[in-house]
Amino acid sequence: MEFSGSIVMTLVFVSLLFAVCSGILASKKNRNFIGWFFTGLLFGPFALFVVLLPLLPEKTKDNSKLWTSWKFWTVWVSLFGLIALLAFGFTTDPKNVPSPLVGRPAPDFELTALKGEETIHLSELRGTPVLLNFWASWCQECKVEAHILEEFHKKYGSETEQIRVIGIAIQDTLQNAQAFARRFGKSYYLGLDDDAGNIALDYGIYGVPESFFIDPDGMIFYKQIGGVTPELLANKFEPFL
Repeated sequence: MEFSGSIVMTLVFVSLLFAVCSGILASKKNRNFIGWFFTGLLFGPFALFVVLLPLLPEKTKDNSKLWTSWKFWTVWVSLFGLIALLAFGFTTDPKNVPSPLVGRPAPDFELTALKGEETIHLSELRGTPVLLNFWASWCQECKVEAHILEEFHKKYGSETEQIRVIGIAIQDTLQNAQAFARRFGKSYYLGLDDDAGNIALDYGIYGVPESFFIDPDGMIFYKQIGGVTPELLANKFEPFL
């Protein structure tokens, strides 16, 4: 079986085209562009090769027996199995981790403010929706969402008191957490989890940032792993505004 230059170039071109299209479509849905790109890069030439295989010129008499060869099908089934596995790994959203707390009462806690001795209990906020955000001063994504949370608080918290925003620093020090709050001009209620991380343990925190959306009855109705966006906050809390 011979591969002409035109066939090879066609495989390469279609592979790249398939990869770019896959990446663009994925990015529009906030998926991993690089993962989908390489998935398309792998899948494109193999898919096209299978389609063109019967049209390729025969070099020997053995080519006519290729489609009935168990070795041929073993190789291709293995390749497509590998591609499917890679596609699943690349395209699965690692942030889409279901929480057993969604639909259940938010665990109560006592939290001391970073700026002083004031303490609050989550149960005291019943009747008001709560955005509970877990963060850390060393977290890069927390820095990205810092201004988003502050703007949300200024719009719905400090001015109208429609929604309470609470931030809990975990695996951090008091000095670093206070410095982070000053740097990003945080004005909503911030506290630091204890050394044992009991609040984080109660909420099953995998990492930071993570946010819990709590309704006026104290029930968790949504969990966000990773940074929040203005659109997400507005959409999720819209029923309570």
